[in-house]
Amino acid sequence: MTVTSDRKDGAPGIALSRRSMVAALGVLATSAGGVTSRALAQVPPPMPPPPSDYVPPPMPIPPGGYVPPPMGSGGGQCFLEGTRLAVPGGEVPVEGLRPGDMVLTASGARRQAGFVGWFSVERDTSGRWPLAGLPVRVRRGALGAGLPARDLFVTGAHLLFLGGVLVPAEDLINGVSIAWADVAGERLRYFHVGLASHDVVLAEGLGCESLQVSDVARSAAGFDNGAELVAYYRGLRPGEMVACARVMAFNGGRAALRSRLRSALAVVRDVRDVRDRVRDEAEARLARAVGPVMGLVPA
Repeated sequence: MTVTSDRKDGAPGIALSRRSMVAALGVLATSAGGVTSRALAQVPPPMPPPPSDYVPPPMPIPPGGYVPPPMGSGGGQCFLEGTRLAVPGGEVPVEGLRPGDMVLTASGARRQAGFVGWFSVERDTSGRWPLAGLPVRVRRGALGAGLPARDLFVTGAHLLFLGGVLVPAEDLINGVSIAWADVAGERLRYFHVGLASHDVVLAEGLGCESLQVSDVARSAAGFDNGAELVAYYRGLRPGEMVACARVMAFNGGRAALRSRLRSALAVVRDVRDVRDRVRDEAEARLARAVGPVMGLVPA
């Protein structure tokens, strides 16, 4: 994606500083008293599909900066059932892939799927999805023209390939164009695709990571068909599968706060990293589309 700015001349604008200060205050408020857990990220009511891009009702901004849930906790990095992945000749739902099928990567390469894993989550007794299995919805066009091409649903820890780096979906949440989603149904099924090495596949037209197996036994515990993962990755040593790109994540409220402050001060001196810029552009795009919602002030 091309990272742009609030201002037409390409420089950070006052609108960015205002949005970032509002968000920084939100991070401080949710961190008060040392409470920075994922339990603070309450799910808004279900949103109906908007008649056009970005017209859902306002929702609170959940705190950023979580430690990704481990595989085996009903979380991890996976695609919600129905997500379409690019394959030679078109797209197929992820649940339709089988080991041996070919997928397309962001580089245009064809790679063979060696493992297709799945797991399910169910609502708890209060009717909520467990937070570790709650999907993040990235609305169509939230990250640029056609990025994604359709609404994309992934777990919060799933890494998106943006600006040459990998960023967890939950670190980009703004509450509207990228938000936790209370999808309909009583059970959710998630799928992931494992290749011989970590890579970037195309899901709904957006670059997203393939499965990264840091430890075979630990990764297998997170899937209902974990025995198939063990069989395919047999002999893979812990830590041997390295990330295909640099991973940039907010591992804690302090990191999220520092990021917001970098953006707030960018109008004076721009020291934002790629992750900051990707998030800022998504929020600027949203602000231009819907006006001042939740402190997202248009330029």
